[in-house]
Amino acid sequence: MLDLEGKTVSGSFQIGDRWIAGELHFHAGETSLHLHDEANFRPDAAADGLVRGLLADRRSVTLVGCLLAPICGTGMNSGRRYYFTDAFVHYVVIGNRHLNASAPCVTRVHLETDDAHRVFNDFDAFGTVYGEGPRALAIDLIKAQTKDLNRPVPLGEHPEVMYFTGKTQIIAFNTVLGELSADHRFQRSMGSVRGFNLTNSVVLSLAPRQPRQFDNILDDVLVLLRFLALVAGREQNLERLYIETTDQDPQVGGPAPPLEVYWSFRPGQDRQSVEPPHAADLPLNPIARADEFEKVAADWIARDAAWLSARTRFHSAWRRGRDFSTDRLISAANMFDLLPDSAAPEKVTLSPELEAAKLEMRQRLKQLPDSYEKQSLLGAIGRLGTSSLKHKVRHRLGLIPGEVVACFPKLQMVLEHAIDCRNFFVHGGKPKLDYHDNGVVTLFTEALEFTFAMSDLVQAGWTPNWRGRAFGQSHPFLLFRQTYPEYLEELQSLQGKTSASAGDGG
Repeated sequence: MLDLEGKTVSGSFQIGDRWIAGELHFHAGETSLHLHDEANFRPDAAADGLVRGLLADRRSVTLVGCLLAPICGTGMNSGRRYYFTDAFVHYVVIGNRHLNASAPCVTRVHLETDDAHRVFNDFDAFGTVYGEGPRALAIDLIKAQTKDLNRPVPLGEHPEVMYFTGKTQIIAFNTVLGELSADHRFQRSMGSVRGFNLTNSVVLSLAPRQPRQFDNILDDVLVLLRFLALVAGREQNLERLYIETTDQDPQVGGPAPPLEVYWSFRPGQDRQSVEPPHAADLPLNPIARADEFEKVAADWIARDAAWLSARTRFHSAWRRGRDFSTDRLISAANMFDLLPDSAAPEKVTLSPELEAAKLEMRQRLKQLPDSYEKQSLLGAIGRLGTSSLKHKVRHRLGLIPGEVVACFPKLQMVLEHAIDCRNFFVHGGKPKLDYHDNGVVTLFTEALEFTFAMSDLVQAGWTPNWRGRAFGQSHPFLLFRQTYPEYLEELQSLQGKTSASAGDGG
């Protein structure tokens, strides 16, 4: 995908029953198709925004999600009239054949992200042999490699032996979406006087149980990217995307080769202000604790459909990195209201006295003339006994192990202040603190996001092991732990000033 960025390729493209010359411009969110012809044509003759093409290098392209104008523009050049149109293109699928985007034909999808090698840090797969071993190994290797040569290969005093273990698969397990796996995909060059090259990428692959339509498999990719973002601690930049289909290659008598997908509005994040994560700081380890990783991933993915609204809010916030604002705070609090009923208690038990008072107030209000105020009070009374935002946040906090919560003194108090702050910016009224202090807004936002994400992973089966281990700061969980004491001190200072002001009658 990245090797196409910024390029322009020419070809011919099918519009209705005609083939029109054009140029395809690859430019992230502005990817476009420019068509031109001496005869007038109807751009919207392409059904369902789908355009097939043949590039000058003879590769087939399928343009999916094209926004086509109903009529062409017209121009003159050297006394000759021509007709043209420009169309935005959401997806470009490139390969040796066209894609039937409306049919369930995708059998496997492969994706590469910029943090996949950090999440799936199979450190021992590649290495260098040190000490006395390399010389003996080099002698045997060179003898085996050169036995058919008609010349000797001299061996120096300090040979080096670098290796790949040959184990290409890192992990593989089943999810509701299908089999999910991570693999090494390496490329090597032949040795020469200039040396040799061995590069590797970690590729995440999903094989659905049944072939999927193109748009459905992209939804599955988004689920995987959200999970990887949670583990890595930052949104994932999608670097490459390939799909395999049910098509057969008649030349080789087997499955057709994969098709590359260029995604105009591909998920990603500006990396200028976001530090890369260190593998040791990540909450999950698919190498050392593979069983836990598989369990957590499978459960998290299984719940994604029910949690989608809340999780998309969360990831939209994380995409902003260290940029905090009252809008982000409001969004962080609202995530808990968007959780499904299974994620938080739906009902709250009222005392007999409160139940009696609730019934009495409702009966008295019903006797009054109808008004906005009456309906507002009835609505508030009706909500008594249902789980409020504070109830939901407290419940999610209760899922986090005590040894983790102990690292954040007074966290429940901080979360309740966060909701009060959110309520002030949503509903107005008298603030309990100076909520325009950006330090407390940052603290409140991070506390809500931490509680949401941490409890989500714990519910999926993650057991945080924070006791007696060193911590970095490359994952938001750990960075929040490092900065929390300072922000808490600032909050308590602000509370003291507010109390003093109230005592003075200010």
